[in-house]
Amino acid sequence: MQKNLFILLFLLCFRTVTAQNYDECIDLAWEKYNQKQYEASAKLYEKAFITDSSKKDYDDYYNAACSWALAGNDSMSFVNLDKAIALGFPDAGRLKSDTDLTKLHNYPHWSILFENIKEHTRKEQAEIKKEIPTFYWGVYLGILLVFFFYNLILCISLRDITFLYYCASIFFLAQLHTLIIKPFGAFSRDLFFWLDYIRLTTNFSFAVANLMIIFHLLFVSKFLNLKEIAPRLHKINKWFVIYLSVFTVCLIFGPRYFDIMFFLSAIVAYFFPLYAGIVCWKRRYRPAKFIVIASVFLTIGVSLVLINNLAKLDLNIKFDVYRTDNIAFILFYGFLSFALGDKINNLKQEKLQAQEKAMLVLEEKVKERTSEVVKQKEIIEQKNKDITDSIRYAKRIQQALLPTYNYIDKSLKRLQGK
Repeated sequence: MQKNLFILLFLLCFRTVTAQNYDECIDLAWEKYNQKQYEASAKLYEKAFITDSSKKDYDDYYNAACSWALAGNDSMSFVNLDKAIALGFPDAGRLKSDTDLTKLHNYPHWSILFENIKEHTRKEQAEIKKEIPTFYWGVYLGILLVFFFYNLILCISLRDITFLYYCASIFFLAQLHTLIIKPFGAFSRDLFFWLDYIRLTTNFSFAVANLMIIFHLLFVSKFLNLKEIAPRLHKINKWFVIYLSVFTVCLIFGPRYFDIMFFLSAIVAYFFPLYAGIVCWKRRYRPAKFIVIASVFLTIGVSLVLINNLAKLDLNIKFDVYRTDNIAFILFYGFLSFALGDKINNLKQEKLQAQEKAMLVLEEKVKERTSEVVKQKEIIEQKNKDITDSIRYAKRIQQALLPTYNYIDKSLKRLQGK
């Protein structure tokens, strides 16, 4: 038993020491950091950088700087901070408020870091403006905001949760593109200022993408009325949303090797609305045709980007400055506007039909009540007649039994004469 435990311990140690993969080293470094083994964490970060020098993630260098600072090696901490800034680390607020780096505040080089961030940001912005006009990204952001607020107003006025799901998917799409498309992020980050207070990693970007997909699926399910038109697809959609919700939590708090699962899940998630739309269209649900047309563009455009990133093909198909997914989402929301308009018209027609039906029912009830009132009136009139006839008959009997007035008068006079 002791021998087996020793072998197991040796294998665990061997795995820690001999981890050759960049991501494995980074994951182990993060584990050591959480276990407060800061020196071991810092060394694993350095090993990862040596293992694969082509991977240049400023978050990893920043985390390495934190580990070195907590391990007491301030010079190595500054070295890694400089590298992180050189790779594009933009978050001066995070740098200033991070308690891991508190002991570095007294060094003269600390203030230089902030100057370097400003300088690097300024240069990056200048390069972006030089290479890609921000006008195009302003138009893209404007389109997203117009669709967002338009559907938010519809949600409030119609009190339909369908439009709330739609707004949420647009919101998380804007956050995602801010994180993964640098030119758009440089333009929109000022609007989405809360991203400066979040620890931004690749996993976090995947989590935001998952949230966008979740609300997209909820919207499609509600819009197509899958619960009534296609109950089986509704059930599949519900379980898929649950899976994505759990997966989102794993992406935020779990290790960094969920890339393949994320890309495959995302591709399936974008094909599902297309299939569901075709099924509902075949079952003569008229607004589904717009979902089908819009989903064709969305599925193709997003799948190209996902497959490109998954297979690392480096096939960046662009239309001017926009990627295929940017164009796909613009077309999707555009066609979906027709679908929403069609659905609102359907709702109005259904409302009018319901009102007409209600009026017919009301008229029937009024007729029924009127006939009842007429019957009651006839019964009452008959009873009144019977009562009147009875009174008259009783009066006749009384008149027949009682002596006449002349007879009584004569009798009284005769009595007085006596």
